[in-house]
Amino acid sequence: MFSLVARPSAHHPSTKVRSRKTREASGFKKVAAAAAALLVLQGCSTSGFDQHVLPVKGPDSTISKTDYTSALRCVADHAAQQSFPAPRIAVGHISDLTGANDAFNGRRITQGATLMAMTAVSDAGMRLVERFDLGVLQVELDYANAGLIRDSEQTLRTVQQGQLQGADLYIVGGITEFNPNIQSGATDFFVGGSSSSSGALALGQNYQVFDVGIDLRLVDARSSEVLAVRSFKKQLVGYEKEAGVFDFIGSVLIDVGTGRRALEPVQSAVRATIDRAVFEFTAGLYNLPPHQCFSKVERALDHASPKRGTDRFENYHQRAALMNSKAAVAVTGVAEQEAVRATLAKNFSVYSTGADRYFAKIGFYETADLALSVWQSHVRKFPQQLGNAEFEVIRTPVRDAQQDLYILRIGPLNQNSAYSICSLVEGNCSSISANTSVLTQPYQRQPGGSLALRRSALTR
Repeated sequence: MFSLVARPSAHHPSTKVRSRKTREASGFKKVAAAAAALLVLQGCSTSGFDQHVLPVKGPDSTISKTDYTSALRCVADHAAQQSFPAPRIAVGHISDLTGANDAFNGRRITQGATLMAMTAVSDAGMRLVERFDLGVLQVELDYANAGLIRDSEQTLRTVQQGQLQGADLYIVGGITEFNPNIQSGATDFFVGGSSSSSGALALGQNYQVFDVGIDLRLVDARSSEVLAVRSFKKQLVGYEKEAGVFDFIGSVLIDVGTGRRALEPVQSAVRATIDRAVFEFTAGLYNLPPHQCFSKVERALDHASPKRGTDRFENYHQRAALMNSKAAVAVTGVAEQEAVRATLAKNFSVYSTGADRYFAKIGFYETADLALSVWQSHVRKFPQQLGNAEFEVIRTPVRDAQQDLYILRIGPLNQNSAYSICSLVEGNCSSISANTSVLTQPYQRQPGGSLALRRSALTR
């Protein structure tokens, strides 16, 4: 006999209940398995703390560069081709004057702008002199004065007058602007079902624009005249993108999200503006058109700043022309000295044909640079009388001296003009006739380091 057993239909309520419970159990098993896997991974990552842990390493360090680094090196190449040395430039304080501060991260703007400017000046091929941090130098000088420092086993270091290099120019200024939200915006997109168990898709994007600005000036260290002023801004952009999707698998919620955020570095923007200012300062010192140091693509961006009313580069050019005049002679070797003697002898023979050919002789100085700096100071004091005067720096042997010394010879002039120059500059100045050789006259070093003419010295 066969007995008939009723099997549950797929449409029977009990079948639906068991089916739903089976799916829920399967979903919970998957979640439990994922949680267990995470715990295992966490256990592996936290085990072995008694062993050395290697830190995460990113890319190797690189040289800091901006859009103007190549332009600065272009100026350096131009300066290296000149027959005269680059000017000595010091960098003063370039402070953060914005006051921008974050409660959690501190100052929002770099406090190292001065160091950035030093790097830019060096990249431009200029000679740097330290004026920013003189702490160590001051300690060295103090110890040397106290006789506490030695340069060798038998030699104590002594402090000499004029042993520090002077600055021709210096750069100062500040970071003057930080505008954290010039413009910002956002776009959001969301798609989802109407029921509580429906999935959804969400997309989002936002951006922000802000800027930083600097104001720098280039100053003549001798006269305190501001040769040039530059003010630059750099806009920065930041953005954020997000995407997310969630859905239900049975009673299990799956939520996946991703995103990306990027922000242009603020401190790199400060460096770029400083590099541009230093580039225009140094290019102006050599009367170098800015477009010559940019590529064709960059030239189209019109990087060159318009000439400003405060620019006084021509004043520096005039002084540089005096310092590096073709008539200036700085003799460094015996062979060169003999060549200059022959040249001067020829010039003297020409000058001596006139009855009123005279020179103003100023000196003596231990270095050619010192002679040039003295002449520069005279020109600054009396620009109308001395601004167009021709001059020579001549090295002359000095009897009983340990080294040759340098004199300034101004002219040719008439006798009254030579007297007038000596009356202006005062000090060790005399009028000499054109047929007097200043290279062979005997001079004597006097006690105390001063110099004076012997009785057989130059005569008019």
